[in-house]
Amino acid sequence: GLDAFLCGHIPGASYMDTAELEQEPLWNKVPDATLVQCLLDHGIRHDTTVIVYGRCAVMAARAAHLMLYAGVHDVRLLDGGLSAWCLADLPLSITPPHLPQAASNFGVAFPAHPKYLSNTLQARHLLQQPNAALVSIRTWNEYMGKTSGYSYIDAIGDIAGARWGHAG
Repeated sequence: GLDAFLCGHIPGASYMDTAELEQEPLWNKVPDATLVQCLLDHGIRHDTTVIVYGRCAVMAARAAHLMLYAGVHDVRLLDGGLSAWCLADLPLSITPPHLPQAASNFGVAFPAHPKYLSNTLQARHLLQQPNAALVSIRTWNEYMGKTSGYSYIDAIGDIAGARWGHAG
């Protein structure tokens, strides 16, 4: 969170809490109207170049994915995240986050790339297609049903027909 950001961040970086992009209880994407307002509040339009990093690569990737879904044309992940920055012995700052000027207009129809995110019905349909794959990036134990992997989900196992992506 913000406390970790203030302990050390890349100089000039802005802070965005991924809880602004996702909502409980299952941490799904916030409604589109909320997502576009969050991006605008952070000064992000479709033509803004955004480099995302964090202490958790998964969270940074999720934020980048939602920005691409929204229609931000140039979104990048910092390879290796904050750890790689520190290993390269590059400077950190403990100053308050850079506060970008809010944008008033996203600049393109929102979301520009709705196909970048599938809902449950779309995933079920995908499983019926012979030339498509639903890939689970969960751990082997989650995929095999030994654990749910989440403190807020009791169900174990994976989606029937999903392939394991050797991840987690």
